Amino acid sequence: MYRALKDLGHEVDLYAAYLDKRAWQIITNSMGSVSEPIVLGEPPINRLFRSAQILRALWPLGT
Repeated sequence: MYRALKDLGHEVDLYAAYLDKRAWQIITNSMGSVSEPIVLGEPPINRLFRSAQILRALWPLGT
């Protein structure tokens, strides 16, 4: 998809929640013109939900 949009002349930015640099190097080995994605990080609400799930799982252990 990235290459097709670039070939059509579109400016393309890639975004990711996280990036495994080694995996990215392996995936894009033959495509030298592909830049690394912009890492946005995990949305704060996801961290809140994960924390709530952990607390719910631990709640019966504390009683």
